[in-house]
Amino acid sequence: MPSADIDVRARGRAVLACAGGADTSAAIEWLTNTTGAEVVTVTVDLGQGADLEEIRDRALAAGAVRAHVLDLKEEFVRELVIPALRAGALAEERARLAAALPAPIVAKALVDVGRIEQARVLAHGGEPGGRVELSVRALNREAAVIAHGWPVSTSADVRPWVRPAPPAPGPAFVDLSFDGGAPVAINGVAMPILDLMASLTTIAAAHGIGRPGARGLVESPALAVLETGLRALQNAVASPEAERFSAIVAREYADLVLRGLWCSPLREALDAYVGQVQARTTGHVRLTLFNGHCDIHDDTLVRAV
Repeated sequence: MPSADIDVRARGRAVLACAGGADTSAAIEWLTNTTGAEVVTVTVDLGQGADLEEIRDRALAAGAVRAHVLDLKEEFVRELVIPALRAGALAEERARLAAALPAPIVAKALVDVGRIEQARVLAHGGEPGGRVELSVRALNREAAVIAHGWPVSTSADVRPWVRPAPPAPGPAFVDLSFDGGAPVAINGVAMPILDLMASLTTIAAAHGIGRPGARGLVESPALAVLETGLRALQNAVASPEAERFSAIVAREYADLVLRGLWCSPLREALDAYVGQVQARTTGHVRLTLFNGHCDIHDDTLVRAV
């Protein structure tokens, strides 16, 4: 049953995180009737491949006075996915983090649009007290927050990745370059992070890398390859003591994301530690991709700079 932390009808506007599903019309109608506010929707594009204009039109048809569609794919990868990769958290809880990592950026979009629209009410489709709500409250302690308890209103990539058949006839050799633990180039060609991940996914998927049926950017074949390369470079530069403590940090990092504590001082403190450790993780790694496996091509080709 929907819950709210407001007990009076609101004047002005309410902003609703909107994925465009069948719940959207019901949520807009319920929110309008419950708060008396004009409803504005926000849809976050994290690479889902859906018709975003159709989602926008559906929200307007359901009664929204305005519908925002925000392309946040690059911000999502740069500010959430890569930090989780550098911290080693993805190796801990890949599948569960794929569902949890979008929550902070959806919450930020909801808060940002709420400020633009001068809305008193922010609404989302997660459970009361869940990850989206915790992040919203951390970012804006003054707004009333409604969690209507239906499917979470994110629009992350839900397209399954399908292993190609037949596989490529021979191996691929890939040189990865990292700067401070962040991937910056493939085969000596520097490129923006989304282009890098797209190129690496194309190569990796053609060689059977990744889990069949995996969904979204967090479970992409590219990240499986990046994890292998980053781990090899870390092993070449980190002390045994740092490696042991970094393993603890990786578990803590994954746990705080799963508990909805991304917008917390603890995450900032862990990022500070990761930044110090990863400062030396700069260099090049050559990998072999073939028949579902990703391996270091030659230990001598792991070069820290």
